[in-house]
Amino acid sequence: MQRAISTRNLRASEMMQMCRAAGEPVCVTDDGQDDMVVMSKEEYNKKFAILDIYEKLDTSEELVSRGMVYDARDVLKELREKHNV
Repeated sequence: MQRAISTRNLRASEMMQMCRAAGEPVCVTDDGQDDMVVMSKEEYNKKFAILDIYEKLDTSEELVSRGMVYDARDVLKELREKHNV
C-alpha cells in the first residue's frame, strides 16, 4: 500500500527515510490532494527495468504477429558457417 505524507509535515530527510523503509513509492499530498509521488533510486530503477522488459515484450509480440521471425536453427547454422565454427 502506498504511504502518504502531507506537504505540511514535509521534511526531506524524513521523506527519504520513509521511502527507503517502505520499499515502495510515497505519495505527497497537498491540502489533502495527491500531488506527487517520491521513491527511492533503487525502487525507481526496479520500476523502469520492469517497464523496459514490458516494452521489449510488446515489440517482440508485434514482430511475431507480422511474421518477422527467424528459425533459431537457421540463424545458428548461418552464424556457424559465417564464422567457420
